[in-house]
Amino acid sequence: MDLAEAFARWRQLHLLTVERLIGGKPGTGGTSGVAWLRRVAAEHIFPELWSARSDLAGGPTQGCPFADPDRPGRDELHPAGDAHAFR
Repeated sequence: MDLAEAFARWRQLHLLTVERLIGGKPGTGGTSGVAWLRRVAAEHIFPELWSARSDLAGGPTQGCPFADPDRPGRDELHPAGDAHAFR
């Protein structure tokens, strides 16, 4: 999801830049400009992943062995040193 976060940040920065530069003028490619960018910036990248996450039976951690609170060693550090490596 790092890619999705980085892309969302880029969209927001791009929207701010365009707002500052062109204001209410039409955008490139025949778009409505800032209004179109604002609408697009609110959409998730990879909508299929968001749908799959929402569709998981019992919530996003159901059936995930790393989310099992009774799993031995669940709270131990991952060999790479990241306690959250299996999020």
